[in-house]
Amino acid sequence: MFKPVYLDHNATTQPDPVVLAAMLPWLESHFGNASSRHEYGRAARRAVDEARQRVAAAVNAHPTEVVFTSGGSEANNLFVKGAAACVRPGVIAVGATEHPCVLCRRLSWYAVAGRSRRLRSTPRGWSISTHFPGFWRRARGCGRS
Repeated sequence: MFKPVYLDHNATTQPDPVVLAAMLPWLESHFGNASSRHEYGRAARRAVDEARQRVAAAVNAHPTEVVFTSGGSEANNLFVKGAAACVRPGVIAVGATEHPCVLCRRLSWYAVAGRSRRLRSTPRGWSISTHFPGFWRRARGCGRS
């Protein structure tokens, strides 16, 4: 009998068993709004803060540099908008093969004083340095003080 193979892990994937075991109590009985002041909320806040510290330690970052998002599209948008704010005014360069969530269609409301440009890919790829020679010089030092 033919067993299908799941190949859409960009959309969703099975959680690692260790992650599932850590999350089950919070999904089954310890749920709470981490922004609330009641007992359930405070317990959830402690769990989120502990998770943030563990991730920060794993990637050699400060806990305030760890941001949890609900998924890939939200994370991509957070990055693109942050990058746009760092190189303003300027051009946002996006590869033509990127996921639609990073195509900068809605950056104008974010007050980006520039424009977006979609770069066509070639068999040899593409380079921001070729299309925008000053990009890395302008972006250097952005984010960390």
